[in-house]
Amino acid sequence: MSTTAHLCATCGFGPKASQCIACGAPFAETPAQLCSSCGFGPAAQQCVKCRKPFANIAARLCRTCGFGPRAQACIKCGRMF
Repeated sequence: MSTTAHLCATCGFGPKASQCIACGAPFAETPAQLCSSCGFGPAAQQCVKCRKPFANIAARLCRTCGFGPRAQACIKCGRMF
């Protein structure tokens, strides 16, 4: 089971909202995911980039980072789900 990763208002503001959370490439489309361990409890309410409380801005992956096995890995710990 996985949960969508989120960004805070600072990390997800303006053009940063469409950048890949893994590599910074523009035009990220695939939602970044958290595994059940990283997406549970207080950690699930934190920005995946800076750990501040998150806004309702989904963290995204570009086509390269969001393809194949990398798309099935937790953005925080790398564990497959």
